[in-house]
Amino acid sequence: MPYREIGMLHSMWNSDGVSLSVHYMDYEQRQRYRITIANGLLYTSHGVGLETHGYVHGSFGDYYLFVMAPDGTIYAGNEDDVHHHSSFLAGWPIASAGTIKAAKGKVLALTPQSGHYAPPRDYFDQVLTELRKHKVEIWPNTIRYGRHITTSKKIEKASKSGGGKQLVTDYSPTVPANGLVVGNHRAGQTLRVYPGSTPKWQWY
Repeated sequence: MPYREIGMLHSMWNSDGVSLSVHYMDYEQRQRYRITIANGLLYTSHGVGLETHGYVHGSFGDYYLFVMAPDGTIYAGNEDDVHHHSSFLAGWPIASAGTIKAAKGKVLALTPQSGHYAPPRDYFDQVLTELRKHKVEIWPNTIRYGRHITTSKKIEKASKSGGGKQLVTDYSPTVPANGLVVGNHRAGQTLRVYPGSTPKWQWY
C-alpha cells in the first residue's frame, strides 16, 4: 500500500532550476543511493551497512540526506554527493524526507530537516512506519523532531480557529504560480508542486 505523498515547496522548485541548478537523478543514478533493509539493518547499494560516521563536511554534520518514495523505497546519501533532497526523485513528490545518522546499518538518529520538502510530522513519520515494518529498532531518543515541526491537522486547526497566527511557510510574492493569483493563500497553507499539474496550495 503506497504512502501519502507531498510535493516540493514551490519556491524551492523555482530555485532548483534558476539559482541552485540542482541535478535531478534518473532511475539508474538514484539506484546508487537506494537503501535495502535486512535483519533490522540498513544497507547501501554496495551491500554494506549504512555508515554516516566520519562524514562532517555538509551543513548536517555526520547525517546523510534521505527521502522515502511513496512506494516505501528509501534513498540516502551524503550532502557532498547529493546536495539537495529534491535530487533523489528528480523533484517529484515524496512520502518522507529528512536526515539520518547510522552506524554499521543501525539507525542512530532521524530528523525531518529538509528545506525542499519541509515535511509535516505526519509525513515524516511515514518513514518510521516503513522502518518498523522491517524490524528496524527505533528508540524514542532516535527521533529528533526539533521545536517547530507539527502535524498537518494541528496547523490546519490552528489556522482556521484564527487567533492571528501566521503560519505561511512558503510564499514567493515575485513568482507567478501558473495561473494562481499571487498571494491567493490562507495562513497555514503552502504552495507545493506536483509534476504534470498546476501547483496547488496545501495545508502544511
